[in-house]
Amino acid sequence: MKKIKLFGILLLTWLCAACVFAGCGNSGNMGIKVTYKLCGGTFLNGEDKVEVYYKFPEGVTRRIRPLPVNDDSQAEVERLGYILSGWYTDEDYTSEWNFDYDTVGDEGVTLYAKWEREVEYLYSIGYMDKETSEFVGVAAMEASRYLTFKDSLDKLIKAADKRDGYTLITNSLRLDEKDEAAYFNEKGLIKESETNVLIKVYADYIEGNYLLLYEASDFKKLSDAEYKGKGKTLLLMNDIDLGGASLTDGFRNAFATGNNGTPNFCGIHSYDPENQGVVYAIKNFAVTCEKVGQIKGSLTASVFGEIAGGEDNKVKINNVRFENAVVNVDVGNESITSVYVSAFADTIRNAEISNVTITSKVIMSANRENYFYKAEKDFARELENAATDGCDFTAPEVETKKGEKIELIDGTAE
Repeated sequence: MKKIKLFGILLLTWLCAACVFAGCGNSGNMGIKVTYKLCGGTFLNGEDKVEVYYKFPEGVTRRIRPLPVNDDSQAEVERLGYILSGWYTDEDYTSEWNFDYDTVGDEGVTLYAKWEREVEYLYSIGYMDKETSEFVGVAAMEASRYLTFKDSLDKLIKAADKRDGYTLITNSLRLDEKDEAAYFNEKGLIKESETNVLIKVYADYIEGNYLLLYEASDFKKLSDAEYKGKGKTLLLMNDIDLGGASLTDGFRNAFATGNNGTPNFCGIHSYDPENQGVVYAIKNFAVTCEKVGQIKGSLTASVFGEIAGGEDNKVKINNVRFENAVVNVDVGNESITSVYVSAFADTIRNAEISNVTITSKVIMSANRENYFYKAEKDFARELENAATDGCDFTAPEVETKKGEKIELIDGTAE
């Protein structure tokens, strides 16, 4: 085995001013000898030990350093497949040397390198191929032994949502049963292993580009630039009861034309992977219908404002119920010349709507004579290249905040 001989290493700073020399010989004029036993590792191509001589000025605390002792050294103590976990004063690794606090005596010290096998703990996230019944990986990420699977879910979801052309069902992630039994302890933490660990995580995907709606908080995403304008369709995963909560303009204008001339979202329908005719409901919610700006004109009181797709990219709304919607309208704006009432939308253009029902109530801030009109259709004021099939748009009741019923006028406002 080779003996490393380093001469004349001057250490200017490290908690104390000390002169450090490496070489062979005994303590004395050379300084205090510290022997670093590599125990299977290597340092500067040496495999046995490194002897370093420290000279400390009188009165200075005698603290030594781990290899390399020189701050400028690019060398490292290495062992292929292992990580250096510390230096110990005995070969049985019962007493670890603390370089921040322990001091060396005149007799010097011999330190032994302790190695731990470098083990990778990884999650492999993917799906089961229906044709081959084989696991197909989508992404991999480091698995922390100090976090449970549940605690790691947020990062796992981000890693899993990278399958091109598919949308991740976020609540579908689950451990492979065999891996869970083999690699996790009773506390849900990954067991220590001497070999690399690869844990399979299964996920379910939907072909296409969707924004999934599970609960009330998901509706906040409709106003988020991260989700708008990406060709996404809203997918209703279950009934959602909003408990009377007011939804923002992101919902009312979800299918309106965005700044780039395309719809913010391409449509909405219920999740029905087995084509069983599932129809989910969005119920007990409120929207605000208002006119912005001073240009005089009419206003349409409806759950949605504009629904507008392209000639070759129609907005598709199907298999959804909108129940107990409340449309709040402030008629105090002097720029509003009249109010039309529609169950569903103001304008519907380049859209296909099928198997949709809606029940709603319109509440005006005040009653005004010869001011409130029925829309041309019960469900919209203006239609252009719009097809409906199997829909039930019940004409909404109209009243004031005080509960006063308002009768709508047939015809066109002057």
